[in-house]
Amino acid sequence: LASFTLDQIPYLLIADTGDNMAGRTHFALYVVEEPEVMEGLQVQEGTLPVKWRIQFAYPDGPRDCEAAAVDVPRKRVLLLSKHSRSPVLYELPLLPDAAEVKATVIGPASIPRPTPEDVRQPYGFSWSRPTAMDLSTDGSRLVLLTYKHAYAFVKPPEQSWRSAIAAPGVTVPLPHPGVGLLPIREGLCIQPSTGDLFVAGESPPAPVFRLKRLAVH
Repeated sequence: LASFTLDQIPYLLIADTGDNMAGRTHFALYVVEEPEVMEGLQVQEGTLPVKWRIQFAYPDGPRDCEAAAVDVPRKRVLLLSKHSRSPVLYELPLLPDAAEVKATVIGPASIPRPTPEDVRQPYGFSWSRPTAMDLSTDGSRLVLLTYKHAYAFVKPPEQSWRSAIAAPGVTVPLPHPGVGLLPIREGLCIQPSTGDLFVAGESPPAPVFRLKRLAVH
């Protein structure tokens, strides 16, 4: 899930991109207008019409992806693979001109290689796999979340994302997943006005952690 504003209208992008078994050949993104939330804690129910759909395939075979972000200045959607040996960043047009489009490879993201201690048992996969991603509103800073830590990348206007993510990112330390804090961390967003990061866990009660004053806006 990603939020973005286009032509002063707030939207939510819903990514149907999960593929743990790497068996899917087609994937889809759905865009809806973000609903207004009433004050208080009432649960609201209703139906939102899909404004547009982005159906796509990867150029190099099936990929599992849990991390999506919208680059509004470039009108692109960014996707980061999860189970690749090195996470690979892809992009798609936010406003496609065809019923189905092919994702474009940007390049591998430079995050630390997993250590033997990073391997999570009994599943045998690494704590270093990316699970979420968000992009600053000006499109210059990208933050990737893994089960272990988060990593921030900065892209000056003259630089491409390919070269920006190839350089070492800034590590945003999180508590070790083994100590019971955010054991399955799979949600991340950047607060636009402050640059704070919000990180959420998947397992109930799914606490939300706020990392203050990170230099990401």
